[in-house]
Amino acid sequence: MRIYVVTLSDQLLANLIPILMDPPDLVVALLSSTMQEKGKDQVFADLLKSKGIAFDPRFDAPDSDFGAIKEFSWQIAETLEAQYPDAEIVLNASGGNKLMTLGLVEAFENIAPRIEYTDTAHRTIEVLHPEPSRYPMRQVLDVPTYLAAQGFRYLRAESDDALWRQRADQRKAAAKFLGRHTPELGLFFFVLNGMVNSAIQEKAGSRQLELANPTQRFHDDKPPYGIWQQALRELDKAGILAWSADRPLEVRFLGLEEAQFVRGGWLEEYVWHILQDERLADVRKGVRGTWKREGDSKNEFDVLAVHENVMLYVECKTGWEDYADLSYKTDSLGRSIKGPFGESWILSAQEPGEELHKRAQHHQFLVVGPQEIPHLRQKVQRWLDGGKV
Repeated sequence: MRIYVVTLSDQLLANLIPILMDPPDLVVALLSSTMQEKGKDQVFADLLKSKGIAFDPRFDAPDSDFGAIKEFSWQIAETLEAQYPDAEIVLNASGGNKLMTLGLVEAFENIAPRIEYTDTAHRTIEVLHPEPSRYPMRQVLDVPTYLAAQGFRYLRAESDDALWRQRADQRKAAAKFLGRHTPELGLFFFVLNGMVNSAIQEKAGSRQLELANPTQRFHDDKPPYGIWQQALRELDKAGILAWSADRPLEVRFLGLEEAQFVRGGWLEEYVWHILQDERLADVRKGVRGTWKREGDSKNEFDVLAVHENVMLYVECKTGWEDYADLSYKTDSLGRSIKGPFGESWILSAQEPGEELHKRAQHHQFLVVGPQEIPHLRQKVQRWLDGGKV
């Protein structure tokens, strides 16, 4: 029997990753009153239950007064040794504060054949006892599990649906075209967004949308030409809208999903395709869920990806935005879901302006403007290599 002992803190991933790499029979979790009040025991219990791992919480772990910490640590170590005399006990010293770590290591080094520490920043597991060594983390997290560790209940993602993925593949060339030519198409996006807004309306007596006026016209009576004409041909070829050089002023959207692709979905799908092409471990578009500790409040995320147990959160915008709201959402939600080592990016098809760049620098998220969107693949590759994006 293998028993894994952890101290729960705000960041559960450091505890969870080694458990999923080599699942034990039982996890004993030590919680201070602060962590208990935050509901970390329930979050961790739900995670382990979903993986078929038994969970034994031990409450009231002191997080100050080194004498009390040592006494508690020795009591836990001796109790476990008496309860499970033939068990292999492993201590993960990642959680809690420094005093808790010192007290636990001292108490467990005589009964645990291995004491380890999760170095999330360098994606390694450090073995502290019996002899110092290290080994690399394995990829064990997907998007739903990562979010669950952050207290977010994953409900679904648009990209989970096989039929949606099939349609997205049919739109891939169009999404890639728009992504490659974003700098030249700023006004095109603005005009097409206006057409979609006129084409879509809420159904009477409900909040559901419908494509009420699928046929729209360019209002200035000037036929599109050049890159606009090329973009319309790509969208027509992909079955997103109907457009012909014979009737150049008329555009007919071929469905509600297709119209929403034109209004901004193309950028989310462009990101999704780039991340998929780079073979990230798990990539989801249109993620929806609820926060477990906040009255089941709902949130939706444009694109989330996990690779080597680190999350990338990408927010996509094709129109003009309130920079204060956008930066607040990206910063607050990003910190809540990605933990200290993930990254948050905003992709903006319109020039974001200096104000958003200042907010991004202050809150430490990345802004990718229209001039950089065509080079998104290179940015993703630098992120995967651990370099500065």
